[in-house]
Formats: sequence, structure tokens, C-alpha cells
Amino acid sequence: MKNTDILVKLLIADIENKTILEVACGAADFSVSASACSDSVYCIDLDDRRLNGKLREKLHFQIMDASKMDYADNTFDTVILYNAFFHIQSQWIEIERECKRVLKAGGVIYIVGTWKLDVHIMMDVFGDKAKWRDQFLIVELREIENGAGAVYSSLGFRQRRPPAMGEEDCMRVLWICNIMLPVIARDLGKPCSNKEGWLTGLMDALLRVGAPESGTGVPKVELGVAFPITPGEKLLKGDTGRVRYYGFRENTARPEVYDPKLEQDMQEILQDFQPDVLHCFGTEYPHTLAALRVYNRPQSSLVGIQGLCAVYADAYMANLPGRLRHMSTFRDLVKRDNLQRQQQKFRLRGKWEQEAVCLTGHVAGRTDWDRRWTAKWNPQVKYHVLQETMRPCFYEGEWKYAECRRHSIFMSQGDYPIKGLHYMLDALADIKPRYPDVHLYVAGNCLLRQGPTAALRISAYGRYLEDRIREHELAGHVTFLGSQDAGQMKEQYLRCNAYVCVSSIENSPNSLAEAMLMGTPVVAGLVGGMESMISPGEGWLFRGSSGDGAGEMQRISRELGEQVAEVFALGEQATQRTRKAREHARRTHDGEQNLNQLLELYQELA
Repeated sequence: MKNTDILVKLLIADIENKTILEVACGAADFSVSASACSDSVYCIDLDDRRLNGKLREKLHFQIMDASKMDYADNTFDTVILYNAFFHIQSQWIEIERECKRVLKAGGVIYIVGTWKLDVHIMMDVFGDKAKWRDQFLIVELREIENGAGAVYSSLGFRQRRPPAMGEEDCMRVLWICNIMLPVIARDLGKPCSNKEGWLTGLMDALLRVGAPESGTGVPKVELGVAFPITPGEKLLKGDTGRVRYYGFRENTARPEVYDPKLEQDMQEILQDFQPDVLHCFGTEYPHTLAALRVYNRPQSSLVGIQGLCAVYADAYMANLPGRLRHMSTFRDLVKRDNLQRQQQKFRLRGKWEQEAVCLTGHVAGRTDWDRRWTAKWNPQVKYHVLQETMRPCFYEGEWKYAECRRHSIFMSQGDYPIKGLHYMLDALADIKPRYPDVHLYVAGNCLLRQGPTAALRISAYGRYLEDRIREHELAGHVTFLGSQDAGQMKEQYLRCNAYVCVSSIENSPNSLAEAMLMGTPVVAGLVGGMESMISPGEGWLFRGSSGDGAGEMQRISRELGEQVAEVFALGEQATQRTRKAREHARRTHDGEQNLNQLLELYQELA
């Protein structure tokens, strides 16, 4: 049974066959429950974005300011504010006056809270007039008659048990993640993803905070983690013993589509966990927007900026030829997914992304670039510099020229145009005459033809990469490694002669941070937020994509090739720059420092 159904039963004497008004209704869950037994229900809010088609017979919604209601005097038997007091507290005097005006003689105003933020504010404002009944904190303002006319009395219920020792010092933080974390996958007996592995290290550090042996003196963190599961599954809920977890249903293969049903799952998750702080990792998927819409507490919402789809869309084509952008292979036709459509999907994702940034009160970023863009979209948002902590293995070991594969290059991925693998292939053709044994290793998905049905599954971009390899006679010079776990990535950084990041746009790629931590020579194009990560004296840098057309593509490939060749020529002397890069990265990605900053931020938001 839903919480709102339980609440209706508790208040049935003032709901059944009555005319009800719900103020600041949000998703109108209470109104929907009350409509089953009331005479009629009216609900108001400043917008209707959370209703999701819930209006039904006997339920009437209007966009209305509760401090200036359009209703006549003496209209309603009961007025209720459910999990809304935190939002309207600054206008409570005006709203209270309006609620009393539209209330009939003998009517009642209920203020009900279950969310921790509402509960704390209600206790501060109403003191002992706020009473617990089951899981609900309720303030009841009932009209009574005396000689002077109508006055309002606060009537309460029995008190709930006092909190257990240390319970009040616990911060409840809910993470909204793009993937199922390995610790949860193991609990469910499912395969682990290698993506966003740094979250595991952060989670382990966060859960140690507040433990008696930690000596931190800060509140213990109770962590909840929510992540996408396939739409056909049931809403998932579990507990590893260290972290509570939830799976919400989302088609991550179509991130450009916003499914309103996501909000229903988020509502259940948020009601169950009741976080003090909501922390969304990334804006690339619609679930961040859904969580922020439902949570509706900008002051306690934090969005961590990873990439920015709205901006990436403009750089998606990465100087590819015009004919290729409209070309479709059999695979592209079936999936309706050629390069032009892929770019359009990024634009659609950017639409949801920008709304999400506008709904949060806080963003966490790492570069001047993401600061500028988030401020442009939401001038009121508070920006926090919050660096990421990499997985533990990248803080151990150091690249040595004597132990590397001479004239080898490593790229962390190259499965869509933004990552710039086509630039690298053209640069490889320039490098090969001088270093005939040059070899490129690429981690991640391989877009080239593999297997008997490969011709049916190759994309236009994959075919273009094959053409570049064939034209430049690079067949024996390129190896696709497939998905790599942390240990395998570390091995590639240590063994390559140069790590290359030649994306047409980036914010702050973790692969660059990992390479710098390992002391690997870095060759990178300065685009997006890259200049906030690495300085000229720390790597071999060149001007990234700043325009369109074949001439720009040739320039990038030429300058990339020149920088890689310089690294090869320097040999052992390359360590003069790599040591500076490693020292910089160790300061930036200091785990203890980053954890303390995150905790301070959580305490501010809670």
C-alpha cells in the first residue's frame, strides 16, 4: 500500500465525502489516493510537469500560486500540504492566511511530512504541535468556535519513538548512477561493467566515514545507489549489507527518449530511501532529469558534470567528410542510426540535460569549460570544484621508457566520431615512414568487421575507418583490444610509448587522468576542458578541432603525428615532462582531499 493510501485511511474522517484541496501537490499522489473516497479533490501547484497524466474524475488540477488563490471563501472542507512544507516555508504566513480563507467553518488544515527536510522544518516551526502518527509527522490546524469567532487549534497524535543513538548524525545520500556498480552486480550474481570504475573507490571511502575507527568526527553516511535496469524487469530493491540499492527501469539504448514512467520509479525509490542529499553522476541520461523532477529540492540536489551532450552534439561530426554524414549502411538503415541521426540524438539528450541543470541548486565540475556552460544554462546554480578520485591501481607503479613497447600508441576508445580515431589513423600514415614498426592499440568496442555477419552489422563510420586503414596500408599496425578492466588499462598505460587523446570535444576524460598518474607520455588536443587538466610543460599538446572541413582535419592529423613522433624521438628524455604531469595528477586526484571536499559539500546540502 502506498504511503498516501495509508495517510488517507488515517485521516478518513476529514477525507471521506469531503471537498479537498491539496496545496503544492507536486505529483499529486495524495490527491489521487484521496479521490477514491472524497466528494471531489482540487490540487494546485506552480507547474504541472510532475502530474504525468494522473488527472481523473473528481480530481481537478490548476496552476496556481498558493499565496494568492483564485478560490472563493469557504470552499473546502479540508486543506492538506503533503511533503510540501519545505518548499513553501518562506511564504507560509501568506499561504496559511489563504488556506484559512478558503476553508469552510469547522474545516481543518493538515500539514504532513515524511521527508527528512520537511520533518526538520516542521519541528522548527511548529515545535511540539507537530506530532507523529505512524510514519507521518502531522500538524493539524482545526477551526474551533469561541466567543470571538473562529480560531485554529493544533491537535496532535502520539509521539514516535526517539531516534536511536547516533541516528540523527547519519546523512542519507542517494546516488543516481549510469551503471550497476560492481559490488551490487556481485550481490545479484550479474557481470560487472568496467565503466565508471572510479565510483567504487569513492563508495568504499565514503562508507568508512563516520565509522568509530575512522576518527573523522563527521556524520556517518548511509548510502543508497540507484541505477538503470532493463524496462521489462520489476523495480529492484536490495541491500548488500553496506549499501542499499535500487534498479529503475530505463532503456539506456535510447537515451534521447524521455519516458515519464521513470518518474514513477524515482518516486518509489525516493520515498523508500528518503535521502538528505541527492547526487546524480552525469547528465547524459534522462534518469537524472527524472530524479531531479521528483525530488524537487534544488538546495539538496547535486549534479556531477561528466560530458555535456548539448555541446558535444556540435562537435559530433569531428571534421568527417560531408558525404559520410548522410551515408547509411544496412545496419544504419535498420537501426535508423546513421551519423546524422546520431548527432540529432545527442541534441535531444542535450535538451533533457539542460533542463536537469536548471532544476538543481548545485553542480560539481572539474574544468573552466563545464563551469561556463552550466552557468550559461542556469545562472543561479552554485558551482563546486570537485575532482574525481581514480581507481586505486592507478596510484601505484610508474611508466618507464626502458619497459615500454617502442613506437606504440594507446587510445582508450574510438567507437564514435567524437573520440577521433580517424584523425589518429591519418596521423599513423604520416608516422609510419619514419617509424615503420609503429603500432596503435585501441581499447573498447571495435567497429570493424568481425565474424560471418559483420558486413550486415558495420556502421558507416566503421566502414570509413576500414577504408582509412586500407588506404594507408595499416592492417598490421592497428589492434583493437576490446573492453579492458582497470588492471588491463594500467598495463596498456605502462607498456605504450604514448597515450593519445585526440577527441573533437572532451570535458575531463578519466583516461587522461589515469595516464598522467602513471607517468605515461600524453599527446592531446586542447578542446573543451582539457586545458584545465594538463599544461604545455606536462604533455605534447596541439590545438584541437576549431572548425569544419577537410583542411581542418588534415591539420589536426598532421599536428597529432608531429607530436607523437616527437615523443618517440625523445625516448628516455620524455620523462622530463611526464614526471611533472604525474605530480600534477597526484595533487588533482588526491583521494583523501577529494573525499573531504565531497563530505563538506554533502554536509552543506543536507
